[in-house]
Amino acid sequence: MAEKKDNEVKIGTEEGDSKIEIQECSGDGAKSNLPKAGNLDDLLSTLKNQISNSDWLEKNTADKWVQENPDLAKEYIDATKKS
Repeated sequence: MAEKKDNEVKIGTEEGDSKIEIQECSGDGAKSNLPKAGNLDDLLSTLKNQISNSDWLEKNTADKWVQENPDLAKEYIDATKKS
């Protein structure tokens, strides 16, 4: 497994991990389509765009989770039937 940087958000399971790197723009005129850190709306918008353009959800389906976690999936399904 690669070393996790402070500016990465890791999503997924150990097998087939995905990561999103949050980058800061410098105020020195560097060309970047990423917002300046500190503007929460821009950061959330960038995160939404990165998630939308990612294939993580296509690879990590509910069916795949059930196959990888059969015992936990059974407990979850049984618990939802009781409520």
